[in-house]
Amino acid sequence: QRNAALKARDMRHLMVWDQEFIQYGSVVEQFREKYIYHLRPFFEETCQLLFDHPQFTLDYVSGWDGADLSDCLKRNLEKDLRYGFTNHGPHRADFQLMMNHKPANVFCSRSQLKLIVLSLLLAQAQFFNLNKSVKICLLIDDLPAEMDVFNLKRILKFINTLNTQVFMSCTHLDSAFDEMHSVTHEMFHVEHGDFKCIRNDNKEYS
Repeated sequence: QRNAALKARDMRHLMVWDQEFIQYGSVVEQFREKYIYHLRPFFEETCQLLFDHPQFTLDYVSGWDGADLSDCLKRNLEKDLRYGFTNHGPHRADFQLMMNHKPANVFCSRSQLKLIVLSLLLAQAQFFNLNKSVKICLLIDDLPAEMDVFNLKRILKFINTLNTQVFMSCTHLDSAFDEMHSVTHEMFHVEHGDFKCIRNDNKEYS
C-alpha cells in the first residue's frame, strides 16, 4: 500500500501508511533481532560439531540505517518517490553467515554452504525443542547430494540426537544410512508411483 501511494505520489495516503509501516515494521524488527540473538549460540555450537576448524558467526542485518525507521523514511522520501517503492524497512532485513570473519556465501564451496545451511536448520530444531509445547518435524531433501561420506555420517549422527521426527529424501542409499536403519527408523522406496517400505529385515512391503 505504501508503494502504491509512492507511485501515485499520493502524499496524504503516504502519511497514513507510513504510520502503520513504522509501527509494525519496528515490532517485526525487534522480534527478528531477539530470535537471532537466541539462535546464535545454538548455530555456533552446531557448527563446532560439524566443522573441524572454521569459526562461524550468525549476524542480523537490519532493513534500514540507524535506530529509527521514521527518520530513515524521511531521509529517503525523495528516493522512494523517484523509484516508486520503499527502499528501506523490515522487508530489506536479512541475516549474514560469516566464516572466519568473512561472508560464507563468498568464500565457501557448495558442499560447505550446504553443511552451513543444515547447521542453521539443526540449530533451529534444537532451539524449538526447548519449548516443550512445540513439536517440530524436520524435512530434508536429498541429503547426500554434494556431501562426502564423512560429513554425511556426522550429520546423521547429529540428527539422531534430536528428539524430533525427521523425513529425509535421497536418490540412492549411501552406506552412511546403515547407522540410521534401526527399530526407530524406517526406509521407503518410491519408483514409478509404487511405494514400498523397506523394513529392518531388508524385505519390501507394499
